[in-house]
Amino acid sequence: PDSTTASIPDGSFASYAGFAQSEWYLGRRWTVNAGARFTRYRYRTQYGLKAQGSFPAPDTYFQPLSTDDDALSGSLGVVFAPLSDLHLTASVANGYRQPNAQDLFFDGPASVGTVLGNPALKPEKSVSYDLGVRWGPGDLGLAGNLFYSTFDDLIDAIQVAPPPAPGAPATYQYVNIARARTMGGELEGEVRFLRRYQARLALAGTIGDITNADAILSLYGVVQEKAPLPNVPPFKGTASLRWRDASGRFWVEPSARWSWRTNRLPLPTPGVPFFTSFKKEWFVGDLMAGVRLPRGQKVVAGVRNLADRVYRQAVGSLDEPGRSFVGSLTVEF
Repeated sequence: PDSTTASIPDGSFASYAGFAQSEWYLGRRWTVNAGARFTRYRYRTQYGLKAQGSFPAPDTYFQPLSTDDDALSGSLGVVFAPLSDLHLTASVANGYRQPNAQDLFFDGPASVGTVLGNPALKPEKSVSYDLGVRWGPGDLGLAGNLFYSTFDDLIDAIQVAPPPAPGAPATYQYVNIARARTMGGELEGEVRFLRRYQARLALAGTIGDITNADAILSLYGVVQEKAPLPNVPPFKGTASLRWRDASGRFWVEPSARWSWRTNRLPLPTPGVPFFTSFKKEWFVGDLMAGVRLPRGQKVVAGVRNLADRVYRQAVGSLDEPGRSFVGSLTVEF
């Protein structure tokens, strides 16, 4: 008989949040900004039949589970303007990511193979520090910043079992990496020319490390204090060129996003073939257009990943969507 299966159980996955943010101007050259956000998470899953894997197996079922959690995060920053077009910035912020439905409950085939959720996952917490400079004389704008972020219980999917047969998909599972860090820098430039054109380029370099010996021992079976954090490319960037009509209400913007290959591969996992996917660079193109309507509405539509490439974001554990059609409507009042 026919049956319906699923890779994520039916249920209710809800979050409710409120935030506040403000700025204070301390004299002509100093600005202080601060913000806070409180979020309530409430997940409920139902009993249901799981999806079949790559090979026939006896039916298995999702069990009812519930998750309730609260999170408070905030930020604090300061801006110093020694000149009218020069700004120096510093900020600190803490972050919180509750495991989503896929992280917790996914169980079944996916684009990379068989993926297993982990109902025992802890929330991911982070603290980020940033120093930057912005300079904007006339039609030219330049910016640069250095950042350093620490993570507790970082969520990532790692390969936990090799393919059962040559050419078959491997098995991945979401886990908490006890402590990790990322650090790097970013450069941005923007220039307006010929009245209707605006070009923008952004480059970023990042390195990441697992900084907990117990986590490295659990993941890779070796004793050492530091190991490369998977999925963090050392170099990535974006470039775009925007054209506006004479009224400034309509614009078209082709753009490109890319990430270069990394030679900082994760350590070999015991019993699992050595990773190669993290060596792959990717380059994708997008095309967006927007129009501002007379009464303040703004409509944006376009296509992301025009060539339908397969790629994976930094610190991402699954492939990104292929060609996607997107749109938005914003109303200002």
